[in-house]
Amino acid sequence: MYKVFITKRAILVVIVVIMCSKMFIPNIKPDLSSDTKIYYKQFIEKIQGEYTKNKLNYIKNEKRKIEKAKKQLRDEEIEPEAFEIIQKRTKSEKALRNVVKYSEYLKNKDNGKFVYADGYLTMLGMKNKKKIDLPYMCMYLIVFIIISVSMWSYDIENNMTKILYITSNGKRSIFRQKFIALFFSSIIGGCIYFLLQYFNVKENFTLYEINASAYCIPELENIPKEISIGMLIVICLTIRMFYVFVSGIVSGIIYKITGNKNGTIVIVLIIMIVPILIYDIG
Repeated sequence: MYKVFITKRAILVVIVVIMCSKMFIPNIKPDLSSDTKIYYKQFIEKIQGEYTKNKLNYIKNEKRKIEKAKKQLRDEEIEPEAFEIIQKRTKSEKALRNVVKYSEYLKNKDNGKFVYADGYLTMLGMKNKKKIDLPYMCMYLIVFIIISVSMWSYDIENNMTKILYITSNGKRSIFRQKFIALFFSSIIGGCIYFLLQYFNVKENFTLYEINASAYCIPELENIPKEISIGMLIVICLTIRMFYVFVSGIVSGIIYKITGNKNGTIVIVLIIMIVPILIYDIG
């Protein structure tokens, strides 16, 4: 019974989540609001990967070009066409300083790699949180809570309790089936949540070096070196799926107390979503 119930609603979840994500969550784009951010992205994308002597030489060479351009602007009469090229090069100076700072950070790291991190930080909820991670998580929770409350109330609404709960073993069996159904539903929902977020981010961000140690990203310097960026994303996704699974259990407890389907949905939404909103927005 619950396999059929979950199968039908799993299809509904996929349709609803995809439609809502396309309607309400725009494609996220990198913050390239300044010359520094634009040039930094260009520099890192050129040198991303293993920390090598060749890449350090590239950084030094770019630094020399900037110094030469600054000197030309001060000391020489320059043709208008050349002036624009030289001026653009000097605008990249601050970005290059950030690249140098990043290379110094990686200098003493085992198996250090250059990573353009904005896409990964967005997927981890450390950047653009209010634009992408928070909406997807809230949508995931809302749909799952509605489905889980529907499942907990299914027996009562269809007058099946007298048949299903005729023995204590039958009652335990039904609870076990619901528990398992919730568990797998949270995993299915989590995979949908991840894929929607991944393809949204991948469309406009660079997502290379996923096997690099997470601590190659300065914002993640306290993560153990054994944990890769990909592993960290999986860990964070697992935590989110567990939180959503707990919301399904809470739904069952609240419904047993209230006996009211709509009231349970509202109460569980408040209990499970408001703390996330307060933490993320605050």
